Amino acid sequence: MVRAFEPLTDPLTADPWNAGDDRHLGQRNISVVNAASPAVLTLNIRLGCAEPPGDAEVEVKEVSPGDVAWLAVLAGSREHGYRRAAHAQEVAGVLYATLVRPDASKASLAGVEPAAAKLLQKRISFRRGCDELELLFHVVVDGLKPKECRIFRISQHTGGRLIGGYTVIARRP
Repeated sequence: MVRAFEPLTDPLTADPWNAGDDRHLGQRNISVVNAASPAVLTLNIRLGCAEPPGDAEVEVKEVSPGDVAWLAVLAGSREHGYRRAAHAQEVAGVLYATLVRPDASKASLAGVEPAAAKLLQKRISFRRGCDELELLFHVVVDGLKPKECRIFRISQHTGGRLIGGYTVIARRP
């Protein structure tokens, strides 16, 4: 998270940590899963409290390696050199949002049969209240070859406006 401002002529807004409403704030959420194959990640994502109650949506989309040029930072070069895993099998999605739970009570899909992937959704709609919510993102990518990856962007919208997101990269170096 980065805040850039000049305190006298261009101060922060009243809510200085709301990246959606303050042009002075930038935030990037990324998880990189290095794997021989399969790549597996279960991630509990907090949805924040910066927005007023109302309708919300979370969507999971696969994105092209060309859309994440900043992945080159991990390679230490100008180009990251990764390509989309053409023949890999994947299961990716989210479970419905719940109230934030203590770590010992968080949802998990560890040890669950692959058929349980039917529980995962690519898009969920829900009503935000005043309590903070979280959801579980789960991904399994099998069949990765060297320099292949699959990249997923999880985005949250309220009122048709993007308010947050997370990028997950499953790759085989």
